[in-house]
Amino acid sequence: MNVSAELRSWRARRQERPLPVVEVDHAPAVPGVVLRVVCLALAATLVVSAVSRVPQGITGLVWLAGGGALAWLLLRPGRAPAAITLCVAAVSLLASPAAPFDPAVWWTAPLGYAVLRTAWWAEQVGPGARVEVAALVRAGGRDVVVVAAALVAGTLVTLLVSGPSAVLVAAGGGALVVLVVVLLRR
Repeated sequence: MNVSAELRSWRARRQERPLPVVEVDHAPAVPGVVLRVVCLALAATLVVSAVSRVPQGITGLVWLAGGGALAWLLLRPGRAPAAITLCVAAVSLLASPAAPFDPAVWWTAPLGYAVLRTAWWAEQVGPGARVEVAALVRAGGRDVVVVAAALVAGTLVTLLVSGPSAVLVAAGGGALVVLVVVLLRR
C-alpha cells in the first residue's frame, strides 16, 4: 500500500465512526489576575514591614530597592522578584536597631514564605487563565501548616524570652533551616 492509499483508508475509517461525546465539568475557579494581586499585596506588606524596621537614614534606600522589586513583580511575577523582595526584607532586618536578631523575623518569615508560594502560582498561571479552587486548596494545605507553625513557634519563643538573646538567635536559625528544607523539597 502506498501513502495516498493509506491516507484515503484513514479518512474513510475516520468518517465511518463519530467522535465520542466528552463532558467536562468545571469547579469554581480563581482568575490568574487575582493570584497576581494577592502576590503583589503580600510582597508590598513585606516591603512596608521591612521599611518600618530600619533606621531613618536608610529608609529611602530600602524603599527604592523594595519598590524596584515590587515593580518587577508587577510586570513579571515569579520566584526571582519574590526572592529579591525577601532579600530586601532580610537585609533591612539586619540593618534594624534590634539586630542581630530582630523579633520581627517571626512574622516576616511566614510572610516571606507566603510571598514565595503566591509568586510561584502567579508565575505558573497567566493573567487570563483560571485555577480551580480545589487545586489551590490542595496545594495550599501544607503552606498554611508551615505558616501557622512558624507563627506559633515565633509567638511561643517571643513570650518565653523577653528581648534579644541567644535562645532567640538559635530558634531563628532553626526556623530558617526548616524553611529551607521545606522549600528545597519542591
